[in-house]
Amino acid sequence: MTESVTCNHCGAPLDVPGSTKYLTCNHCGSRLLLKRTSSASYTEVLDNIARETDSLKKEVRHLRVQNELERLDREWGMERERFRVRTRDGRSYIPGEQSGAAHAAKILALIVFLGFFLAIGSTIARGASMSGAPSGFAMGPILIMVSAVLVVVSSIISSSSKRAGYRSARQRYRTRRGGIVSRLDR
Repeated sequence: MTESVTCNHCGAPLDVPGSTKYLTCNHCGSRLLLKRTSSASYTEVLDNIARETDSLKKEVRHLRVQNELERLDREWGMERERFRVRTRDGRSYIPGEQSGAAHAAKILALIVFLGFFLAIGSTIARGASMSGAPSGFAMGPILIMVSAVLVVVSSIISSSSKRAGYRSARQRYRTRRGGIVSRLDR
């Protein structure tokens, strides 16, 4: 049994056997797909299907890359929050985002703080030795001041290591994001 269909590309009449799925038009040379429904049979140009399939593949690839980029941004937002530092007054900041002036101000405050405590310590030690107090008497206040200085120094070192960790994580994020964005632009 043969069917009569027309070429979807040039409109030429075609007679095909009933079991045929693919054919080539004898008039224009188009490769065709024979489709059947319960009420009709018709042809579709395979090259159009291939183009549409390629277009859909590109769109799906683009969507996958966009989803990967959005996932990376969400993960970075969560990781970034781990680096957040809270101040005593309830404010918070990301250590790597402080200005250089803020960091320099902290170091300057530490230097002033150290100078102040050294001046007080030497005054106490001089006063104790002039009053004839035992030499161990002057050491107590000096040790307390040195302890306070060590607490401040360790706080600054901790902040610096957190800042370095943040900068490293931010650089990894930016590198990964740049790679994904370059794939998005293709």
